[in-house]
Amino acid sequence: MKHFFKVIVFLVMLLLPLWVLVQPSQSQSDLKQGSSLVMMAPSDITAPLAEENNADMNAASYQLSETDEAYTLGPNDTVNIKVQGHPELSGAYPLNAEGRIQYEFAGDVALGGMTRKTAEDKLSKVVSEYVINPKVILTVTGYNSKAVYVIGQVVRPGKYYMRSEKIPVREAIIAAGMPLAGSAMHRTRLMTPSRHGEPVIQVVDLNALLQRGNLQDNFEMRSGDQLYIPSTQEEMEEIQEKNENILALARLDAEKPDAKDPEDVIYTLGPDDVIQVTVQKHPEASGTYPINGEGKIQMGMVGDIDVNGLTKKEVEEKITNLISSYVDNPVVNVAITDYRSKVYYVIGEVGKPGKYYMRSESIPVREAVVEAGLPTLAAAMRKCRLITPAKRGKIRTQSVDLYSVLYGGDLDKNPEMRPGDFLYVPSTVMAKVFRVISPVTAPVSSAAAAQSGVGALGTFP
Repeated sequence: MKHFFKVIVFLVMLLLPLWVLVQPSQSQSDLKQGSSLVMMAPSDITAPLAEENNADMNAASYQLSETDEAYTLGPNDTVNIKVQGHPELSGAYPLNAEGRIQYEFAGDVALGGMTRKTAEDKLSKVVSEYVINPKVILTVTGYNSKAVYVIGQVVRPGKYYMRSEKIPVREAIIAAGMPLAGSAMHRTRLMTPSRHGEPVIQVVDLNALLQRGNLQDNFEMRSGDQLYIPSTQEEMEEIQEKNENILALARLDAEKPDAKDPEDVIYTLGPDDVIQVTVQKHPEASGTYPINGEGKIQMGMVGDIDVNGLTKKEVEEKITNLISSYVDNPVVNVAITDYRSKVYYVIGEVGKPGKYYMRSESIPVREAVVEAGLPTLAAAMRKCRLITPAKRGKIRTQSVDLYSVLYGGDLDKNPEMRPGDFLYVPSTVMAKVFRVISPVTAPVSSAAAAQSGVGALGTFP
């Protein structure tokens, strides 16, 4: 089934440019006018949800079918009143802006804020002045006082009238026809606008809710709430901006005069590292020494010295003891001039994939991926893997949610990388599809562009 789906996606992407080719006369303005989707600019998202300020969202209105006996009547609702045996007292009545109905025999009757049962009881008392033991039945025929808004990347964006006091996010998104293929479902936002102060915003992971059944993300929506499903394009632009900010901060940290010297971090020497030994007042005993494959340096005065696994301070003490037979009260300083014994790898969808040398015994994933130029826009950041190879036994693999680490500030998901570890940042499914089909669609797209005057379809970066 999985392979069948991939074949279908491939065929659709392959035939799409051909469809454009055979319909070159249709302009972009025609396409825009023919679209039934109502899109909103990001600046509209946090606007108050007063009906007069939301003409775009009101273009599509729907009724949510779930009815709740706790529903309270409000302005613009319509009720049907039936008094058994007395048709002259029966009829349909809309509630005005003050939540009242104009009842012929009793004048204004306030029903706003009442449930159906409470309103029935009140009307029974009103009618009892004219009818002995009246039997009053009230039915809500028009639910128009409470609404939620589902906008963005869904099949039917718009305003949804409620038949209850609240509705779960899952029911609202299903009523709106489910998210489109280009939606960033894990970054959906539930907003409760406010006329005074900042709106209350909750992040909803629709992937977890709809695909994995995680009901923790099934928040309750109340009248006036707005559910916004962003597009992956918006997410990419936002991520790109955040990446630029992170890299700028990293450069500033590196330029700080009080930045921590890498040599102050615990680092144990190993093969291919290079150290510089300075013996004060004794240049003949000083020099630069590479560490060989056995972890030793060749120091002329004392011969081979095993420094493998030692820290800089431990090497200073060892050399001091060894040359004290030749130099009175030697003062030895050791500096690491080249770090080559410990490496880690960052591969996949990052700006600079490759091999990186470490200046400490471990490095947090966040620092490693910043060093590698941060994830590209094609990265599936929530599906990264930290791989620890093993010569014997099973390779250890750990899932890493880079999005939460980089942009959510969740340091609990920021594991340490050790020498030899691999951090793999995979591509999204759509990125893989584009890369497979772009060599096939490029010639057709160019031909379509030549006829229609529209730019050729671009390939995924």
